[in-house]
Amino acid sequence: MNKINVLLTGSTGFLGFETLKQLCSRNINKIYALYRSEEKRNLAILNLPKNNKIIFLKGDLDTFSVPSDVNVVIHSAAARPNICSNYVAKKVNVSGTKKLIEQLEVRQDVKFIYISTQAVYGSLGNNITENFKLSPMTIYSQSKYEAELEVISNINIKSVILRISRIIGPSIFSNSDNIVSTIFPNKIINNDPITLYGNVSKIVDFIDVRDVASSIVKVVGSTDNSILGETFNISSNKGITIEGLVECFIEWGKKNNTIVSVNKRDIDNKNQIFTICNDKAKNYLDWKPMISIEKSISDTMDYVIKNQG
Repeated sequence: MNKINVLLTGSTGFLGFETLKQLCSRNINKIYALYRSEEKRNLAILNLPKNNKIIFLKGDLDTFSVPSDVNVVIHSAAARPNICSNYVAKKVNVSGTKKLIEQLEVRQDVKFIYISTQAVYGSLGNNITENFKLSPMTIYSQSKYEAELEVISNINIKSVILRISRIIGPSIFSNSDNIVSTIFPNKIINNDPITLYGNVSKIVDFIDVRDVASSIVKVVGSTDNSILGETFNISSNKGITIEGLVECFIEWGKKNNTIVSVNKRDIDNKNQIFTICNDKAKNYLDWKPMISIEKSISDTMDYVIKNQG
């Protein structure tokens, strides 16, 4: 592959935008950035380094035509039921992925990188590998699982699936309902009580958005054909409880926020763990997470404070 021409869907999303930023600094010829909102595109332009690599294209997965010179597709676009209907989530995540693949299956030169989620494994497990039994439990995780099936069932595309653990970190495109990147920081700044629901002692795997984007960029630039057709967990492989995460925020802010735990069930008193093994990604992609939870929280707080108002 001589010149790399990338199509990035979801380019103004939390992960998509960080990926776009990192692609700008790599040896990429063109970056087609698919977007839907003019407001978000304009915000992205203001926060990107000046370059002539990016070509913003407005469109939906249902109607969008992949440019003929694209040889790498990063499919990061996704819809969550918490911000849209179940119907729309399935339409975007499954049907949208299928239609994108259908455009690529007649071409032999395209690497297709599908961004999936740790949620396809369910909600419990320790040091989960890529061979762990899949058990999606929500509309979102079920739609991502079905989209994975669309990817792997098409033998005519060169695919790589990345299953991402829970993303945290600073971003101009963090949604207002993002607990870790928006809600917690604002609670800390205002010294407001922080309400946690369910099992606050459950150990969860979080990873910084910049580490996730770096793994995607690694796949884009890789010339190793052995990774094609493979699935990789992208995670920190380090668990922390939700309560412990909040305490890290409070410690950073040197505040006295009250933690209020509600809606606890009997099952929430039991030890629960959900951590994801990243050994395969380390070995095959020459990648590893570099940003600690503490560093991610510190950078998030600095970013939120800097961009208030």
